[in-house]
Amino acid sequence: NKIKKKERMWVREWIGRILLTHGASNNLFKELALEDPTAYRKVLRLTCETFEELSKKLHPLIQ
Repeated sequence: NKIKKKERMWVREWIGRILLTHGASNNLFKELALEDPTAYRKVLRLTCETFEELSKKLHPLIQ
């Protein structure tokens, strides 16, 4: 007589859509920044703005 619990998704719904259509890493961080800036900061430990600033500074060095 156990009540079966509804299975919970471990991934946000929009991430699941992206993974199905774009592959595992293609533009995932860009989408994360747009869809959920708080989660973006938790994952990268940087704000979107800080990441962009660092990216601009490093780009000439790693080209």
